Amino acid sequence: MYQDLAEYYDEIYSYKDYATEAEKVVSLIKNNLKSGGNKLLDVACGTGKHIEYLKQHYDVTGVDISNKMLGLAKVRHPNVQFHQADMIEMELGRDFDVLVCLFSSISHLKTYENLSKALKNFSKHLKKRGVLIIEPFIEPGKYISGGLHGDMVNKPDLKIARMNISERKENLAILDFHWLIGTPKSINYYRDRHEVGLFDIEKFKSLMTDAGFEATFLKNGLLKDRGLYLGLKK
Repeated sequence: MYQDLAEYYDEIYSYKDYATEAEKVVSLIKNNLKSGGNKLLDVACGTGKHIEYLKQHYDVTGVDISNKMLGLAKVRHPNVQFHQADMIEMELGRDFDVLVCLFSSISHLKTYENLSKALKNFSKHLKKRGVLIIEPFIEPGKYISGGLHGDMVNKPDLKIARMNISERKENLAILDFHWLIGTPKSINYYRDRHEVGLFDIEKFKSLMTDAGFEATFLKNGLLKDRGLYLGLKK
């Protein structure tokens, strides 16, 4: 999805209220930031929809692993600096006051080993008393296998149907999406499979602590079925 279907990403997630989500993030930052600066790193920034609002408050830099998603973000924000990098291995050579990783992007790491590496790298890129905000995927106990899900886009020159049945393999959620995309030129079928980590809250917080953060889990997050992790770098 983040490569071959990148051009349809914002269409399928058009229901997301990025302005309200960014407002909540900004409020959290203002209530907790003590590093004294305003530099924000958006990790897994995608097409830059949150940046549209975050850049009104902060000097924003974006990172994503997908060059096609970054291409869309660069068109949207020509004055923002972007880097193509993996969140575990990114090496930007400077630190930030705030680091955010939203819309469950962290769960693509799949394993606690990878999560630990990413959190330590996040810590390396944050100033002392900087703020870390992570939006995880659904809590393991709330993820239901066998659920049928679907999204639709219905525009005059673009029709999209995306469906999947939620599956689970131990601590992985299996998201096997089936896409049907129609334009005036053609109708095409795509299959897009993702495996994402179902991370235990206490284990996640423990790994944040190991990476140098004071860790808190907030049950009321940006979406109704997902919370937020708040970290303050020691």
